[in-house]
Amino acid sequence: MSGLTLERARANHEDIEAYEAAIVAILEDKPRTAKERVWQQHRVSNLIEQIQGRSKDLEGIYEDLHGTMKEELATLRGRDAFPSFYARVDHAKEYHQKHPDVPVKHHPPVQDEAEPRVCFSGEEVFGKYLDLQASHMEFYALPQTPKWDYQTYLSRLADFSVVPAGKKNAAWARYVHNLYNYLLSFIQRTQPLLNVEEILDGNVDGGEEGATKKAEAAFEALWQAGKLPGGWPVPAQGGGEEKGTENTKEVDLRGFRTAKELEVVGMDRLKAGLKALGMKCGGTLEERAARLFATKGKKKEEIDPKLLAGNGKKKSKAEGNGPTSNGNGQGVGTDKEGGKGGEDAKKQCARWEFRIDLLVKEVLREVVEATKKFVEKKQTRTKEETETELRQEEEGLLPGLRGEGEEEEEDEEEDEDEDGPIYNPLNLPLGYDGKPIPYWLYKLHGLGVEYKCEICGNHSYWGRRAFDRHFQEWRHAHGMRCLKIPNTKHFHDITTIKDALALYDRIKEQLKGEVYDAEVEEEFEDSEGNVLNRRTFQDLARQGLL
Repeated sequence: MSGLTLERARANHEDIEAYEAAIVAILEDKPRTAKERVWQQHRVSNLIEQIQGRSKDLEGIYEDLHGTMKEELATLRGRDAFPSFYARVDHAKEYHQKHPDVPVKHHPPVQDEAEPRVCFSGEEVFGKYLDLQASHMEFYALPQTPKWDYQTYLSRLADFSVVPAGKKNAAWARYVHNLYNYLLSFIQRTQPLLNVEEILDGNVDGGEEGATKKAEAAFEALWQAGKLPGGWPVPAQGGGEEKGTENTKEVDLRGFRTAKELEVVGMDRLKAGLKALGMKCGGTLEERAARLFATKGKKKEEIDPKLLAGNGKKKSKAEGNGPTSNGNGQGVGTDKEGGKGGEDAKKQCARWEFRIDLLVKEVLREVVEATKKFVEKKQTRTKEETETELRQEEEGLLPGLRGEGEEEEEDEEEDEDEDGPIYNPLNLPLGYDGKPIPYWLYKLHGLGVEYKCEICGNHSYWGRRAFDRHFQEWRHAHGMRCLKIPNTKHFHDITTIKDALALYDRIKEQLKGEVYDAEVEEEFEDSEGNVLNRRTFQDLARQGLL
């Protein structure tokens, strides 16, 4: 049947208009919470993807590589225009008569296609904070890294200079790569409309040189000059072997007690250490670690010959054309790759570090700061309070987001209020907002009544509430310890030293009378049934009168 290509082009144009109208309607609603803001961006991003798909289909239709568009346009001209039109109408009627249950869709399912398909962990709180617990544990497990707590780790997230370039092995490269992938995933989930690839890799289409091109050029310049923040040295020229790198030397076994502990250095570093001793370097991670650990405390002449590499021919081949180990602990397969492969691996690890630094400082700076504050606040909260905040965030009960104009106006008003003098002629106490509390509240709580406590060093407390609360505070407890009196509820409302000592003596007298005295109260019975106390019974027993 003719006309299918034209109908497909018309349907694509209609869908694109419907998607654009839906995007306008979505953007008209101002998000009130972080969750609504992220959800809004994802809906717009999903609809933009649909528009891109329809536009790509239209591009193929208008290119008309097979000439179908040209044929269909020819049927709409001349004498055959009306017959072909009515033929298409009859064909459509016949199709729907044969298939009456086929639904007719006039518009694309915009709501279903715009629905966000993204997940966040509980720590991320719908994209408000970073969840770097897994990255922190991976960083903590590396033997060459400092053992920071989570708060310090967040503060120095992009500080890669703490590990020297010679100790950046395959495990370090894996950690950096995982961290880089998580940050990319977080940005794509929280800011789907942001083109991260342009920021990191430059303009793929080869257009005008923008900020991304400059970022990549800056990395190349710093790499060649050896001035990257991670402490990477100047790359070797000509792709030859680099001298003096740590991973081309023997592995120092003095810090390892078992072969299991030796496994943390990685397969590539074990391979390099075995090759430096002229030993077999194949096998699994456990086999390599056990083979290398067997040489601990031995000289090269004392190593078991069975562990050494094959014959001299293989040795010379390994020494001349065999695989080498690059500077960051990643083995290179053959001499065709040689030093160039190691150079590329080190450069890739340095590029990841450079990009992480760029993302943290340029794109995620505010999120990292918010995450540090959230972690610090979380340490002072209970589990129930944290769950309540998460539930309020999900239900949209927390304070809403404001526009940039509204934020600027409100900030200006707050600055004006802070700069002005505080009018407080009655010298009322200040509230949590830094302003004097109302006078009726001042009278209600009796804040004008002064209470003095001699035990606290004649310190004054204003209001009955503060006075009652001070008996459990450090100042009063310290005064009671100085008097060698326990700070119990018996001494509540006692403020003078004389009254406290008198009450303590009276309590001790009462307790003394209540103490059980075995010599007086313990009873004994003689053979005749007479009941005697302990002292009398012992005296009579010693005299033989019982």
